[in-house]
Amino acid sequence: MKRRSTHRPHAVMCRFYVAALALAFASMLCVPTAWSKSAQDETADIRRYIVQLQDPQLAAYDGGELSEAGPRGPLRLAATAPESTGEKRLNARSPASRAYLAYLEERHAALTEQVQSLLGRTIDVSHQYRVATNGLALHLSPAEAKRVRTLPQVVSVEPDRVYQLQTYAGPLWLGADAVWEGMPGYPEARGENVVVAVIDTGINWDHPSFSDQTSDGYIYSNPFGDGLGLCSDPEVLCNEKLVGVYDFVEDDPSTPEYEEENTKGKDNNGHGSHTASIAVGETLQRVIDGATRTLSGVAPRANVVSYRVCYMGEPQTEDSEGCQGSAILSAIDRAVLDGVDVINYSIGGDPRSPWDNSIDRAFLNARGAGIFVASSAGNGGPAEGTVSSPALAPWIVAVGNATHNRITGTSLSNFSGGSLPAPETLTGASLVGGSNKLPIVHARDYGFPLCGTGPAELGATCSTNTGASNPWAGERPFNGEIVVCDRGTYGRVEKGKNVLLAGAGGFVLANADGSFQDLVADSHCLPATHLGREDGDRLREWLASGIGHGAQISEVSELESDAAADQLVDSSSRGPAGDSLSELANLLKPNLIAPGYRILGAYFTDNFAYLTGTSMSSPHVAGAAALLKSVHADWTASELVSALEMTATQELAKDDFGEPATTEQVGAGRPRIDEAVNVGLYLDVTWLDFMSSNPDPSVGGDLRRLNLPSMADAECKSACTFQRTVTDLMGGGSWEAVPEGFPAGTVVTVTPERFDLASGASRDIEIEVDIANSGVIGRWVSGKVRLSAVGSPDQYLTVSVQAPEELAISDDRDQGWAEYMLRYDDAMPDATFTTGGLTSEDSRTETLVEDPTRDDPYDGGDGVFTSWYELDAGALWLYAETPASTAEDVDLFVGRDDNGNGVAEASEELCSSTTPEDLERCEFYDLAPGDYWILVQNWAGTVVSGDNVTLLSAAVEVNTGTGLAASGPGIIGADEPFSLRLSWENVPALPGQTWLGAVGVGSSRDTPNDLDVIPVRFTRSGIAPAMTFPLWDGNDHALALAAGGMHDRLFIDIPAGTESLTIQAAGADAAQSDNLRIDLVRLDFEAALVDPPFTVPADGQPVVVSARGNGGAGPVVSVTGGVDPGRWYPIVRNEGGAAAAVTLRADVEQGSAAVEPHPGLWEPSSRRNISQGFEFNWADDDASPHFMVWYTYDESGQPVWFFASAERNGRNIWTADLLRVTNDGAEQQLQRVGGVSLTLLATDDAMFTYTLYGESGTERMMKQSLLTCPEVNGEPTSYTGHWFRGAPGLGGATVLMNESVQAQAHYLFDAAGMPRWLFAQDPEVNDPDAPTIPFLQFQGFCAVCDYVQPSFRIVGAVERSFTSESEGSWTLDFEFDPPLTGSVQRTDSIQKLSHRIDCE
Repeated sequence: MKRRSTHRPHAVMCRFYVAALALAFASMLCVPTAWSKSAQDETADIRRYIVQLQDPQLAAYDGGELSEAGPRGPLRLAATAPESTGEKRLNARSPASRAYLAYLEERHAALTEQVQSLLGRTIDVSHQYRVATNGLALHLSPAEAKRVRTLPQVVSVEPDRVYQLQTYAGPLWLGADAVWEGMPGYPEARGENVVVAVIDTGINWDHPSFSDQTSDGYIYSNPFGDGLGLCSDPEVLCNEKLVGVYDFVEDDPSTPEYEEENTKGKDNNGHGSHTASIAVGETLQRVIDGATRTLSGVAPRANVVSYRVCYMGEPQTEDSEGCQGSAILSAIDRAVLDGVDVINYSIGGDPRSPWDNSIDRAFLNARGAGIFVASSAGNGGPAEGTVSSPALAPWIVAVGNATHNRITGTSLSNFSGGSLPAPETLTGASLVGGSNKLPIVHARDYGFPLCGTGPAELGATCSTNTGASNPWAGERPFNGEIVVCDRGTYGRVEKGKNVLLAGAGGFVLANADGSFQDLVADSHCLPATHLGREDGDRLREWLASGIGHGAQISEVSELESDAAADQLVDSSSRGPAGDSLSELANLLKPNLIAPGYRILGAYFTDNFAYLTGTSMSSPHVAGAAALLKSVHADWTASELVSALEMTATQELAKDDFGEPATTEQVGAGRPRIDEAVNVGLYLDVTWLDFMSSNPDPSVGGDLRRLNLPSMADAECKSACTFQRTVTDLMGGGSWEAVPEGFPAGTVVTVTPERFDLASGASRDIEIEVDIANSGVIGRWVSGKVRLSAVGSPDQYLTVSVQAPEELAISDDRDQGWAEYMLRYDDAMPDATFTTGGLTSEDSRTETLVEDPTRDDPYDGGDGVFTSWYELDAGALWLYAETPASTAEDVDLFVGRDDNGNGVAEASEELCSSTTPEDLERCEFYDLAPGDYWILVQNWAGTVVSGDNVTLLSAAVEVNTGTGLAASGPGIIGADEPFSLRLSWENVPALPGQTWLGAVGVGSSRDTPNDLDVIPVRFTRSGIAPAMTFPLWDGNDHALALAAGGMHDRLFIDIPAGTESLTIQAAGADAAQSDNLRIDLVRLDFEAALVDPPFTVPADGQPVVVSARGNGGAGPVVSVTGGVDPGRWYPIVRNEGGAAAAVTLRADVEQGSAAVEPHPGLWEPSSRRNISQGFEFNWADDDASPHFMVWYTYDESGQPVWFFASAERNGRNIWTADLLRVTNDGAEQQLQRVGGVSLTLLATDDAMFTYTLYGESGTERMMKQSLLTCPEVNGEPTSYTGHWFRGAPGLGGATVLMNESVQAQAHYLFDAAGMPRWLFAQDPEVNDPDAPTIPFLQFQGFCAVCDYVQPSFRIVGAVERSFTSESEGSWTLDFEFDPPLTGSVQRTDSIQKLSHRIDCE
């Protein structure tokens, strides 16, 4: 069973791989861990709360009225917010700022006195916030917090939360070295005069990465003069590079079992030192893993200030570590006041609204103060929708974790042998190398390509794997060869251990389809290398060719491999943002990716460590911003963000499985600092813009309008439009905008396509994305808009829009069709489409009191009700939702009655939708059979006597008759767009009603629905004028009638010899039935068919019989005692004041004997020479059915055929389902797409009516030719009939041969498995004895389309040979003419399926 669900992020933000570089580190936790408190400090009911106050913080004060009154009215002070002062960033040292800070200090003191007076005790104030936040951190009990919340100055009181923590190669991979060495027009820059704040676990000030003693003679300068914070403490070793150290960690009163130690800012974890060294670490050379390496931060000459907010509690447990929210707020506040340029924040927590969360808002104010903020996206991958807070905030640059292009590894080279060209040198990861040239083999040739059997050991080292999974235990099939193992199931080192025990001399681990695609340098048991999938495929292909393969594994070294770079690490959190927090659906997150896998950086000792996580990615981007700032000191945060995001690249980005990464996974991609430094335009976003974009209904903001370098729309119905304002940054230029990278079928229009920007000028551009023909359902469609100008690198706007998860039809017809473009990543070699519906929603309203035991919805009572659905196998969609009600909070639960006791139970629950609102929803797809219950609970009511609570629900099961039908190609390639046609019949939905259906999409008939189940919503937009609508004997039909409306094109054809005709109608309820009337009218066939294929309206003709509904029953009209042949119209009228849903049925009783129809080809006599018709035939067996092959055209005029079959009922009216046939290259599939009826007037005269794809038509038909026979060996021989290969699958032919004519209509399939036909006949000399006949590909017009003169092209030939009247062979040789594709060269043994026709 498929279920659409929302994935929640994990809290942890990093994984540590610690390298024992000078010392051996046994293990390392991802987050800091604590110290036991003394018993006398335990105050269990006291905890820390963050109290936010009414007045704006320093960074946001615009000079408006303040909460304290002045001597002459409301108090106002001079504005301090940059947007109000006109400065690019906050000046915290201006006279206005000093005055405002003093005012806030006074208000804090006043509030503290108020709180102490209110509570009657002294209050511990642990933190004060004035710059990025206005508030205090107070130690209160929960009851006291509620009382404090009532004070007039107080805006909110929230408990202090604990948040979790979330490089030698990285800077070069981002292009930092080009800026270090000096770009054209710019001097060398390495971060000079830029201050980076690191809010983390503190810093190891003893580490050489933060020393101001440089090897190149550079002299650092402290921009503040004196060190900040604790630098005056003699134990804290600041210098001219490390210019500030703070420690905001305080013991938490709510955790008396742990002690959170203040270390004076010293890092006792390693995380903070590591992130700081990535961003700004000094350039060093060290011998690591036996190799001399140059280590550097991205901006190695930048200054750094450390703000410690995270702790390791004592005793150390998983619960005794974290980062205090109150400390984080103090750190942000202080960083803004200190005037830093960049903040790195490698910490995260559960998703929260960024406009409501104090930390997110503090970072907004930091951005408003001119500070660039980078944050780790989170380590909740590989699940979607796992980006954490505050990285979800639109004003923060969220960074995902990917690999860089440097690996410690070995190469595989010196190849020999094989019959295919040997691969070039293959580069892989490993910490063990050095083999001689050895034979090389693939383990698949020894029975075990994965090099394992049974349970996996998954040991990380050679010694921790025992060989328990060795598939060759007790054997030694190898004799020193290098053995190639495919990745998967068993551990990387484990596989090497197994092949070593089996006698191998070397080991190659090769990534494969379906495995993770990262490359890992492991300490293997023998010389080894770990290759990516593409290199692995090349190696596997070569090994499968020839004999005598040999190769050699090199020694370990530092290697560069772009193929290994920009691989998204499986733990990296990814979007869509709306899956993390629904209100952020129209926001692209993460913004960027950067190296974060096995990053070498400073540690809390003097050594270095390899760490992995988005924590390591974020400081790469923070360092990149600092590097740009050192080149462009006047650039704002908006300019820095634009430069980095608009020059980033997704070119090499890959997901966990080596496939091209999506925009939702990697954002704009990897930054390119060497490009970003020269950008020519940017997008400005102000503090007010961010505030106004809040999508909360009380604000009404729209994130789609936010002037970001990225744009997203999660509800792009068919087309969506964005506006962006670009501003010159290079002194003017002429720009061109070009869409790139969007999938086929997506139309992107940029207006204007070309524009000029004067120096410092701005202009608006509009981007329209039309996805109507993209072929995407429920997925994101992404690409970029390239902006190009002379003098600037290309810059890109990243665009991502989500196609609807359902197909929406809005139509005013009872029957019709609509077409959609779809596309799937997987191939569909036997494309299968299953449909259910259309069905109306079930609506149930009950009066529910607030459930007195609301924490247990399963204990019954007046607060809940339950609805049930019994579903058969293959049900496509179960849907349930609660619309708005008077209740404050309604909850919804869905489950399956697994124990069969008819009672909803918690153990059976499959979905619980329990938001704090009354709007809930659950839905399931591709369900297992069973009894499903839907339970609705009034969790919080507003009406004492009970609230009216409504459940809307529906179960969509697979259709067995009319309703919704879906059809498409039979063979569809991977990522190949295709057209899906949805048609509907007998849908009496009334205007404004929405009916539900579903389409299952399967790659084969054996795996229906394995690719998708697509919901379908049909909304009736009105009631169309009456159209041709045939009624078939013994069938129910449905339609809608407007108030006072009528339908005068309903008809049924009656042959001679009919005894009686009865037609009845009914409405959806008694009132509708009473208001219906039927007037029965008859027309001769000639009069009814003056405009084929449509019937004439019958209103105004003499009424034979009439009836009106009465007593809740609908009208019934009958003609008995013999019915005149002709077309009979039941004109149905709705004489009521409201629209009605009408069901009709016609029943015919035959009197005289049945007419024997002419077997073979029929063509319209009502429209001659239109080159379409049908074969009507049957087999010799009396029990075999009549069948029909209808040769016609599709809407584009290309030949198409349909099939119908039904029992020989001995009557003159024959009715059957109309089937569309597709083929997978061997076998055919049949899908109902309508119905047909043949009314026999004589042996060679019939009325043909049909409904195809919801469109109906009618023709009068006649036989095509005489049933004479050619003479063979002097005897008349009957070849005319239906021939095929003896087994269904690849088609057959209608053969017509008489004494003067031979022709064959071949029904077959094109390359897409679509039903096509070719006509075999010599257009010049029709010789019945000719063994070879040209194949003609006709083009015409569809059955209900306007007339087009038919034409044909010769596309091949058929050679036939009949050995008897019932057996023979044919050789087909043709190639379809475009736009059709496909060719056949094949000889078939054939046999006649139809009965023998006597020669006339």
